[in-house]
Amino acid sequence: MRILVVEDDVSVLAYIKVLLIHAGHIVETASNGDQAFKRYRKHGPYDLVLTDRDHPGLTGEELSERIRQVNAKQAIGFLTADADKVAYPVLLKPFNGEDLFKFVRFVASAPPAHLHVG
Repeated sequence: MRILVVEDDVSVLAYIKVLLIHAGHIVETASNGDQAFKRYRKHGPYDLVLTDRDHPGLTGEELSERIRQVNAKQAIGFLTADADKVAYPVLLKPFNGEDLFKFVRFVASAPPAHLHVG
């Protein structure tokens, strides 16, 4: 699976990237929302976009909405410590590898219409 991961904490980003690569996924990363959207426009769509909620540039919600304007069916999930009022599936930080793998399978396999509430 091709996955775009958006996370501004370099240690968290490295952890996620290593886990996903070892599970056989192709992982691209961005450290802020603006960079992520540019990457999405150039290289998307992806099988899955995983984003933190709070990072420089576009927030996770803003990034998700922009991506959905380009591709309404894009699978998107949030990896965040603050899930208050997030209209996308959320995996709360901190999480372990097994939690991440289950979340990736869930978000990638569910129809996008069932995942987006807003």
